[in-house]
Amino acid sequence: MTGFDGEYIPRWRRSYTVPGNKSTIWHFPYIFLADHSVLPMHPCHGLPAEAMFPDEQLRKGVLEMKTEKWNMKQRNLFLCLVCLGFVPMLALISALNVQAASSKTIYLDWHAVVPAGSGDPNMFGDGTVSVNAGQAQICYNLRVFVYPGDGSNWPPASTGIYQATAGSNGPLVVDLHPDFSSGPNASGCVGISSTLAHSIQRNPSRYYILVTSIKHPAGAVRAQLVK
Repeated sequence: MTGFDGEYIPRWRRSYTVPGNKSTIWHFPYIFLADHSVLPMHPCHGLPAEAMFPDEQLRKGVLEMKTEKWNMKQRNLFLCLVCLGFVPMLALISALNVQAASSKTIYLDWHAVVPAGSGDPNMFGDGTVSVNAGQAQICYNLRVFVYPGDGSNWPPASTGIYQATAGSNGPLVVDLHPDFSSGPNASGCVGISSTLAHSIQRNPSRYYILVTSIKHPAGAVRAQLVK
């Protein structure tokens, strides 16, 4: 006998159909079988291997509930570990975003040189300047052009970062030392103090880049840094 899917029910004086017995009155407990037949529980008969008493069913149900609960705890623990792994990663990404300021294009203009009108109207350019406070450095990528291109006013004499707001001059804080010997493009990175890096990151408009030339040693073109 296989496929028992019934339950032990202690009832009395009920009439049920049993294979080989059309209608029999049982005066002792019986068992429902999976095929909807009934197995008599005669005191002299032993229980079949497929039979399961209610207390055994209860123990099995409790065990299954405990197993499911343990599996749920394991899944929750796994999810927590995954979340805890993502949190430091997100924090690191945020820190890197703070430390490495985004680069925006700046435009070198002779009109921005102070005093007004002292710049070189034949020179212009653009580029980017970024500061990484975590690495304590400032990086630049510049293009500078001059007209006419006869070499009489080329290459630029110096390029640096100065501290002052628009409309005023200030002291040099970083000499970029760009190399324009091979053309109008120059790029590189310069180490600076962490204090200065954080200051430029927080208030870039308080700093400006100034390019000087042979004919305009006090300043040919200028641009305020942008955030």
